[in-house]
Amino acid sequence: MPVLNGWKEIAHCLHMSPRNARRWEQLGLPVRRVSDSCRSPVVAFSEEIEDWLRAKGRVGNVDDYLNNLTNTQRKTKNIANVATELKAAISEYRRLLTSIRSQIAISHESQLTCQPKAVSPTPVDTKSWD
Repeated sequence: MPVLNGWKEIAHCLHMSPRNARRWEQLGLPVRRVSDSCRSPVVAFSEEIEDWLRAKGRVGNVDDYLNNLTNTQRKTKNIANVATELKAAISEYRRLLTSIRSQIAISHESQLTCQPKAVSPTPVDTKSWD
């Protein structure tokens, strides 16, 4: 029966972060504190943790639980990667949109300056027609 010393080892056994393992203590995770203080070091037995997981209905088979947890963690990482790629794509979209808007503004300015100026009609000398 391996003894787990501290939250890092307990969390590693549960395949989660130490912070989540501490939260599970409030749900009844079987850990023992060295003293009565809530800040004292903790120890646990891996078999007790596996039994607790089974009893809580969190897992039927610890290996299946760990495989599912690993798959979930992998999917979470994939989602995080997609989110990062999406942020980069949005940034590129905004950059291109700004570029297009500036090109449109330049185009409008050049059209305004290149339009032929209105020519006022030349006065006709009607006296010479007589």
